[in-house]
Amino acid sequence: MSRRNEELCAVRARPLVVRDRELDALSAIGIRALADELGFTRAELLSRLRDPLVHFPEPRLGFRDPQLFALHLAGVQRWGRSEGFAYPANVIGAWPEAVERVSVFLRQTGAEARIEEFAAGTPTAVDAARAAGCKLGQIVKSLVFDCDGRWVVVLVPGDRRADRRKIAAAAGASRARIASPEQVESATGFAAGAVAPFPLPRVDRVFVDHALLAHKRVWVGAGSPSHMAVLSSADLVRLARAQPMDAVEAAT
Repeated sequence: MSRRNEELCAVRARPLVVRDRELDALSAIGIRALADELGFTRAELLSRLRDPLVHFPEPRLGFRDPQLFALHLAGVQRWGRSEGFAYPANVIGAWPEAVERVSVFLRQTGAEARIEEFAAGTPTAVDAARAAGCKLGQIVKSLVFDCDGRWVVVLVPGDRRADRRKIAAAAGASRARIASPEQVESATGFAAGAVAPFPLPRVDRVFVDHALLAHKRVWVGAGSPSHMAVLSSADLVRLARAQPMDAVEAAT
């Protein structure tokens, strides 16, 4: 085995965290907190490392899988997950084309965002919130409507229902009809259930419900049923070029 392969195996053999000397990684609890505290986390070949490797026992990190590999790319962090914990396999492999499209867009815009892969998938908003460990209201549903022949995307919280009459009025249309799965993919370039709020070159307008702006961070679709991205609500509005509005039905 070559030295390069030996080093790569060593990196994947146990939890590794690359940290700057001035940062106190020991105060982090769990992988997510550790990533937030460090600002970025990555694993590299040992010969390339200049900062010390800090090894944590499994109970300290709070995860069961003994392998951790995270890759930081130009402000967008890639993470793989299994049962809520980081794992290396899918991070090393290539992302689906639609997910890579979202990643490239985020890098080009300089957004501070993190794309994560969830092995079990996120078929519903409830599943997405459970996987991400966030409130249901922080999950962004990207809904596609046909408004008199124009495609409109509406971003609403995971715990609310879109109001089609309000959407039609905001779009200046007589009716707002929910797009079919085929229409969703044609209009957005993403499969139904995996629509990201950007980039959407064929969509006429994007609206965002006011309630999402109350959260510091929100989770959005990232191009596949197994991928989501987390970013600030302000960046969501900016990147999606979304117009805030009251887009949901009255709470009952």
